[in-house]
Order: sequence, then C-alpha cells, then structure tokens
Amino acid sequence: MQRATSLAAVALSVVLHSVAAAQDGNPLDGEREPAAREGSRPAWAGVFLDRGAQRLLLLSPRGEAEVEGLLLVVRGREVWEVEGRVERGADGLEGLTGTIARGEQRFPFVAHAQEGLGLAVRSGSTVSRWSRATDPQRLDEAVGVLKQARANANEAAALGALKTIMVAQSLFREGDKDGNGELDYAASLEALARANLIDRVLASGVKNGYRFEVRRSSKNPVFEWMVTATPVEPGQTGRRHFATTHAGVIYVSTDAPFTPNDDCAIPPGATPLGR
Repeated sequence: MQRATSLAAVALSVVLHSVAAAQDGNPLDGEREPAAREGSRPAWAGVFLDRGAQRLLLLSPRGEAEVEGLLLVVRGREVWEVEGRVERGADGLEGLTGTIARGEQRFPFVAHAQEGLGLAVRSGSTVSRWSRATDPQRLDEAVGVLKQARANANEAAALGALKTIMVAQSLFREGDKDGNGELDYAASLEALARANLIDRVLASGVKNGYRFEVRRSSKNPVFEWMVTATPVEPGQTGRRHFATTHAGVIYVSTDAPFTPNDDCAIPPGATPLGR
C-alpha cells in the first residue's frame, strides 16, 4: 500500500508538466558536455525541475535499489515513464542508471548528484541539470496538474482500447476465430488475445489505469456483445466510465460505472460520447 501510494504521488506530479510539445527527440536532451559526477549523494526520491522549469522529473524508490517515476514537459502533453537502478560506479560514487519510455520510444540515461542535492542527467551526448523543487505551493500545483493530465491520458488510452476491441470483435466473428463453425463474437478478452487480435496487457483486463470487461450475450452470441471500461481508481486514474456494444457507439458516464449484462444493453439515459 505504501509503495502504491508513493507511486501514485509520483505519477501525479509528473503528468501535469507533460513532456515538451510532442517532440520526437529525447526529452532529456541538455547541454553538450560531460555529466559532472561531483556532489553529495542524492536521495532518489522527490520532484526535480530543469533550469528553465520547463520539465519536471518525479522519482520514487521501489525496493532497495529500484527507482521509478515520471518525466513531463510543461508546454506539451507527453508523459514519459522512468525506471532505473541505483548503482555504485568504479569511482565509488552512486548513480542512477535507467531508461525513460513512451510508447515505442526508449532512451537510456545516467543520473548523478550535484551540489545542492540536484541532479545531472546524461542521456546520449548531452547532460541536463535539475534542482530539487522545494516550494510547497509549486509542488501542490504540480500534483494537481499532473493528476488531471494523467487522468486525461488514461481516458484517451481507454477510448483507444475500446476501439481496438470493437475491431477485434468484428474480425473474430467474421473469421470464426474460435473455429466452432459459428460466426459468433468472443466471450472474453482472453479469447481475443488467443486469436492475436489484442495485446496481452489489454487481455489481462487492466491497462493504463482502466479495467476492461467483455460480455457476449448468451441469448444471442452471434449478434450481441458489450465491453466496459472503468477507472481502477475513480477520480485518480480516470474520471469517466465508458462502455460500447455491437452497435458501435461509445457511451460515457461521470456518475457510475457501466455494468456488463447478458442483454448487452446500455442503461437508459446514458450519454453517447461527444454529445
């Protein structure tokens, strides 16, 4: 529970200051000089800002030597996942070696302590310098923005997953992917994964802060199915609940989650997305 709480705080602080405006390059790029290694040993936890306060790095310990966190850039809406391991080099100084990742993009980095408990982060041929954020108001603002940005990103990912499932169900049915001789829909996410129509993470039922559940009608499996998407932590990992069916319309609710049912019916009064 303590680890989950600290990670949530990390994820919270970083989603607000997203990575600078949808750039394709490494968001850790800095000055063209070797990374300095002098300085006191850093505590591998906290919120760090770069010199221009345009990027925010949130780190949290995970176990004895593992560190995780988020990297965001103020002007953009990108969020990078951070993973690293604390190691001691041949010079006896402790450093953090890891990667930042977003989608298929991955960049390695090495971080070392700097004066004033700051960090020098080398990635590729550049080094960027970060100072620890200590202003309580700034940190509170960062947490709030980050929280909202993370929820927005998760909601967008959930909508993308629903569309993926919609296409997968059509392919499953038309291709008789279960080989039973009937053009029926898949009864579960696992069935779609076995047919190589969705990825294994989505097949687990939990992805990007949302929980997904597929239901095929037992009364009419040839024509009816539905899927729901519910925030794992409502208000934290997402604020809205989603559902769609064989009809192809996505519905949204801000009050209560949708419940999978054998009739594959959306509750009366539910709001179609975009209305």
